Amino acid sequence: MSRLTHQLIAYSLSLALAACSEGVGHHVADGATLDLGPDWGLLKKPDFRFDGGRGDGSQRDLALADGLQRDGQAGDGGVSDATRTDLGFTRDATVDQSLPRDSRPPDSGSPTGLTKPCSKGPGFTVFRFHFDSGSTSARIDVWDASCSYSLAPTSACNVVPVYPGFGSISYTSAGHPIVTTSHYLRARFSVAGLRFSKAAVYFQGYGYSGSPKARLWSPLYGDAQSDYVKFSSSAWYGVDWSNYLSPSDKPSLTAIQIYSTTGSLAVQTVELCVEY
Repeated sequence: MSRLTHQLIAYSLSLALAACSEGVGHHVADGATLDLGPDWGLLKKPDFRFDGGRGDGSQRDLALADGLQRDGQAGDGGVSDATRTDLGFTRDATVDQSLPRDSRPPDSGSPTGLTKPCSKGPGFTVFRFHFDSGSTSARIDVWDASCSYSLAPTSACNVVPVYPGFGSISYTSAGHPIVTTSHYLRARFSVAGLRFSKAAVYFQGYGYSGSPKARLWSPLYGDAQSDYVKFSSSAWYGVDWSNYLSPSDKPSLTAIQIYSTTGSLAVQTVELCVEY
């Protein structure tokens, strides 16, 4: 062969080898950067959570926006009030300054990740608060939610009586907020990182007018009702909240709003408990 022929063959082989080398390199690069994602484990919704009435996250966000607009609030995913909040809530807030400032780890004393046993049922307490004549704000007894309690206007973790529009919610002479079909008590919180498959809301209260039941509403899942609340006689009531709360719930959309189905009722104490 001529020298030119040898050079052409050598050049062709080098091109072929380069092409193979690029192909192999590309394949290795794909494999090296393939990210299967973290193991979300318990942050996934438990199997019992899924049914034909739930829909995906986008549908839940739309449901929240619609619900908040009905309540005269801004449906921006932040559950913020378009109404004016009583400045007294900020002035006389009685929040324990020792409350955790960061998300609670999932192994802090029980399978749930919580440390305080529920006072009214099985499991452990996410939060418990009460009202008395010493303040127009909730008195926080336990706050083990996965977020820091704050009454700042943009906070996603607090307890606030809400009067949609202009005005302020009414209280009994003992300092208990009176909820109606439109005036309500709202608790915003997070359960991210906790482990549970069951939840229950316990509240102490009494009928203030009419023969009401308590209507508890979740921005993500809708509402559930208690038994009839005794008129003028304080008692405890429980509502199964298992189908209305999951560890995978988006913190900015996690809340419980308490209304009266008819007439009005006074709320003294509220406790949210979960079980693994």
